Amino acid sequence: MAEFVEQNLEELVPVFEQLGATQLLSEKEVNQLVKRCRRYDYRLQKSHKKPDDFINYGEYLSELLDLLFERRQAIGYAHKKEIIEHAIKRKAAGIYRRLCERFQGKLNYWLRYINFTSSRTMKAQTSKAFIQAMQMHPRSLELRIKAARWEWEENKSVDNARRGLQLALRLHPESVHLWTTLFEIELDYVNKIKQRRRILLEQKREGDEEEQSVIEPSTPAATDAVLQLRVAEIVMEQAMESLGALKAEEREAKMSELLVLLWRACLLLDATDADAARLRTTLEERMAAQPDATIKWRVDVEKRLAEGEDLMDALALKDWPSASAGEIRWAMQRLKEKAATNEDGVALTKARDLLFALVSRRKGVEEATEEECEEWARGVEEVEGEDGRRAVERAIERFPRRALFWRLALDAEGKDLEGAESVAKHADRINRAIEKAGDDEDAEEAVRLYQAAIDIAIQHAPETVEKVFQSSIDGSVGATHRALKQLRVDYLLSIVEEQEDEEKREKRWTGVEQQLRALVHRRPNSVEFYVHVAESLLSLTQSIKVIDGRLRYPDQGSKATTMAIDPLVDVALAAAVAEHPDSDDAWIARCELLMERAPLKVADVYRRAILSLKGEAAENFIARYTILQQAAAAK
Repeated sequence: MAEFVEQNLEELVPVFEQLGATQLLSEKEVNQLVKRCRRYDYRLQKSHKKPDDFINYGEYLSELLDLLFERRQAIGYAHKKEIIEHAIKRKAAGIYRRLCERFQGKLNYWLRYINFTSSRTMKAQTSKAFIQAMQMHPRSLELRIKAARWEWEENKSVDNARRGLQLALRLHPESVHLWTTLFEIELDYVNKIKQRRRILLEQKREGDEEEQSVIEPSTPAATDAVLQLRVAEIVMEQAMESLGALKAEEREAKMSELLVLLWRACLLLDATDADAARLRTTLEERMAAQPDATIKWRVDVEKRLAEGEDLMDALALKDWPSASAGEIRWAMQRLKEKAATNEDGVALTKARDLLFALVSRRKGVEEATEEECEEWARGVEEVEGEDGRRAVERAIERFPRRALFWRLALDAEGKDLEGAESVAKHADRINRAIEKAGDDEDAEEAVRLYQAAIDIAIQHAPETVEKVFQSSIDGSVGATHRALKQLRVDYLLSIVEEQEDEEKREKRWTGVEQQLRALVHRRPNSVEFYVHVAESLLSLTQSIKVIDGRLRYPDQGSKATTMAIDPLVDVALAAAVAEHPDSDDAWIARCELLMERAPLKVADVYRRAILSLKGEAAENFIARYTILQQAAAAK
């Protein structure tokens, strides 16, 4: 591990040297940079890798790039960017790429990688990142739209943008935003061609026929059709045809949204252009024929915005308590666009206020969708006021299988516990929440429900803690079950660590050791669970000294207790390779422990690993094992 870290740092040595030589950073700052990079690299070499380790390192390097930009601006120095900034950008991009490859199912990690490379004008890496991300998330509309816009706006390839959107529309022909994006790109493409021709025509020399013939060639019929917005019209017709095949309720809402968005895109064209006027007129006629009563108000707001009025002023006159759900959703979308474009915190706050108004609508009218309720709930740290409590209770009533809503309600209710009766009622509600939403796919929120049951048992009924833990683990499934087992490990080790009396600690350890062994042998378990057990046991030695593999507290002299930790760590990692013989992580974790504590056994484990692992896993293991050997030799 240490050798690999030092190798990574050696690759950055030219960067460190030039930062000091150019005085972009002081000597003290360069030393601090080396220490921070070493610390982050060590975190990335752990057997059990966490996404935050990659993200924190990438953000640190990104902030370093911003600092260097400001320093260069201040001193007017623009040299040696290839050695310094370009090397740092490649390092950060590599870290984000490793994050995405290790946690491929997380779309937000891919977007983080893409945002970094695109913001740093790394076109080749951005293009590859989009391709890899779309292979992993082929049905993500957000990703498809982002890729198409990047291809057109940054990569200047209208063909790639069209191709990507057409592939996406085969999967999602009902998507308003896909059709709108394709329409906007077609309009922008025509607009840029016309602007370019206008500039070229203004530069021609009068009377120079040869130059005029070069600048004004005869335009092929295909190009004429593009410039006359015929392609954009075809996109509009195909979009309306696709949405026309939907069910009545969905069709009316999406058709109205589509027409308004297409009409808004046309406002960006030259008002004096005859082709643009024809397209706007067509869309206005289609909108007038729609049964949606709110479409007129939306068009009126768009016209006022086109005339230069601020969005907040345009929306201020609306009577929001009587507004329809469609109007609220449209206003939220416009406010979010404004906030994203201008980093307008006021617009974002107004959008959240409207979202709460939508979530808290009374029964009998169109209410918020599950996704909208979730968006509101994830933006709330804690529920405040009667309106907030009613909103979350209504969400529970409509979507009882969502652990997120239960957790918010329980957190708010838990602040007002007074007396045994209220505690008992709260415990019953927690049990009901677990019964309804304990198997939620959102494992993180489901675990928090079980955590609430465990916490209230610890605080108010300590004698029931073991029973609560047992029922929680027995009743959970999937990722929630795995997380609860890790939580159980942490709890068991904490009750050993907090006990300072030697005799009581030894007595507790005997019971804890048996329970830990039972958890290890209760399969199935993930590699992460086994590694967590091993690392948690080893971290216990940070507060309790180890003598000959036995534990004791630092202030207890030379006498060691009978608490042997190495055998239990070995049991956990042996179980990992037994259950997951095809995982290089499991074998490396076992080898790493043995190299430090029983080096004579490493050769046998290495031979077993080579026989068990195949393909890429075997190659990864050999590379990582070589690094371990080099680190051990260096020591």
